[in-house]
Amino acid sequence: MKKKCCILMNADGLEQRASEFSAKDIFGAVQDVYDASLLKLSKNKWIKQIEVIRDNAVCFLATHGDFGENGSLQKLLEVKKIIHTHSPAIVCGILLNKHLSKLIYESLGIKTPPWYFGGNVYGRKSSNKQITIWVKKPLFGGSKIGISKVNKIDEKASDLYLYEEYVDGYIQISVGVLGSGKNSLPLTPYARKRCLFNAGKLYINDIKINKAVVKICKNWAKQIHISLGCRGITKTDFLLSKDNTVWAIETDAIPGLSKDNAVSIGAKKSGLSFKELINIIIEDAYVE
Repeated sequence: MKKKCCILMNADGLEQRASEFSAKDIFGAVQDVYDASLLKLSKNKWIKQIEVIRDNAVCFLATHGDFGENGSLQKLLEVKKIIHTHSPAIVCGILLNKHLSKLIYESLGIKTPPWYFGGNVYGRKSSNKQITIWVKKPLFGGSKIGISKVNKIDEKASDLYLYEEYVDGYIQISVGVLGSGKNSLPLTPYARKRCLFNAGKLYINDIKINKAVVKICKNWAKQIHISLGCRGITKTDFLLSKDNTVWAIETDAIPGLSKDNAVSIGAKKSGLSFKELINIIIEDAYVE
């Protein structure tokens, strides 16, 4: 008898489309092995909607942003003792918060651009308050929605947004890390032209980066993944400045998993098929 796999996805919200793309390809990858189903969750009804999930099913999370990624959904599933893919609730809550994520990077000795939040400047250049170009980002959220380049900080919105020093560079490097604990595997980095202000845009150009940069990105992504106790799959995005400095920007607890997404491409470059990638994520969810 096939195990049950319920794929959860967003029915609304800013990242609905990305969720739909992920869920569709995940469903196609598991339907031959699992008794698979799709469950669309809406922002105002999801607590009631998940009551249909049977306790013998594993929930594959294709829920990007908001309640589906900030730990709320994960916590309720954990209370109900329903197995779910990806990281535990507390980890998801940390990673969706850009300020907390950057504090984690700093504590691990990982370079991240200086930033302003809640009235304070953080980072190795914290004494330098003459930063003239900032990247304004919503405090919560894993996509590029709502990001803009600005020259001035809006103090009234300083608790809702994080202001990050603009890094002069055009290469974005994404590294997926698969599994959990000592078995965590950093996938081959995928580098592309920076698309900072174009939400969801993926330039398929696979820019070549040198071995030293590859090593730094893989090591840092794995360090973040393991230190927080992440599971399943995460994706950390880095920026490469013109002087070849690597900067950690953000880590997604539930990255997009459509076949043409950076994580899936990185898995393929690492010798894993899309089906193998999805199966490893599911199997890792069953490990206690």
